[in-house]
Amino acid sequence: MPVVTCSSRNFDLVKTTGAEAAFDYKSPTCASDIRDFTKNQLAYAADCITTAGSMRICYESLGTEGGRYVALDSFPIASHSRRAVRPSWVFAMSAFGSAVDWVAPYKCDASPADRDFAAAWMRQVGGLVRDGVVKPLRHRIIGETLEDIDKGIEELRSGRVSGMKLVCCINKS
Repeated sequence: MPVVTCSSRNFDLVKTTGAEAAFDYKSPTCASDIRDFTKNQLAYAADCITTAGSMRICYESLGTEGGRYVALDSFPIASHSRRAVRPSWVFAMSAFGSAVDWVAPYKCDASPADRDFAAAWMRQVGGLVRDGVVKPLRHRIIGETLEDIDKGIEELRSGRVSGMKLVCCINKS
């Protein structure tokens, strides 16, 4: 039973993509509303935002027994507030199987296992999308250059993007 947080204006949109219920992340009762809806049984939370505030909502939404918290970025360890919750994060760059020489915590050795997992997962996701089990969010193509990426980032920062992904199709020439 997928439940999501988003702006209230996107409730209908996320429900068309498969969400059982949607909760306004700006509501002061968001986490308790999720706990009530899930009858205090929520055991898994995926945090696509990864701020102290989004982590708090996830932790407080999980049932009394605790569970698993997975972030899409390195999470603020000071926000790990419950021993019954096992936190981790996903570093998508490791999926390419090559070493990443960035600053900590984004530095990692080559991982063929991560590459193999990503390849298998992409095949599985492709089937889920093809079969209509997973419905991707709307997207808008914003251009083909690095300058177009800058324009897209400005749109994001100004709050003009909601309920969709921006895509820039850069060709390697």
